[in-house]
Parts: sequence; structure tokens; C-alpha cells
Amino acid sequence: MQRIKRLDLPCQQIVRERVVRWREAEGYTLACVEDVKRVCQAIEPGDGRILQCLQEHEQDLSEGCYQSLPKGRLNLRN
Repeated sequence: MQRIKRLDLPCQQIVRERVVRWREAEGYTLACVEDVKRVCQAIEPGDGRILQCLQEHEQDLSEGCYQSLPKGRLNLRN
């Protein structure tokens, strides 16, 4: 982020959008540690698979984890 101003404007916008998505996606990590162990233990981390697992099992999550999840589906591969 410190060097973002060196990029062309369209690239700056893309980087900003992705940083926001990454931060949103990482926000659930602490709140969902126990839920991941319980519900998604067989899922290999990476490419948003844990987040996808949690979103697919929303009804089985603790309230704190559920509330911390980003609303809607995130496309983390772009």
C-alpha cells in the first residue's frame, strides 16, 4: 500500500478493491477458530476454501463466527 501511488490509476483501484476484500475475508479468522476445527477440519486452507466452507455451513456456526463472516459470497481468486 505504501507504493500504490506509483501505479497507474486503474491499477491503484484494483489493488484497493482487492485489499478491502482480503481484509474482509481475514476478519473472520479469530472469531471462527473453533468453528473451523469443528465444521471445516477436512478442508485444505488456501484459495478461500475455509471461508467458503464456513459460508456453506452458516447454520452450524457459533453466533460470533457467523456475525464476523462477510455477507454475500466473495470471489477470492481474482
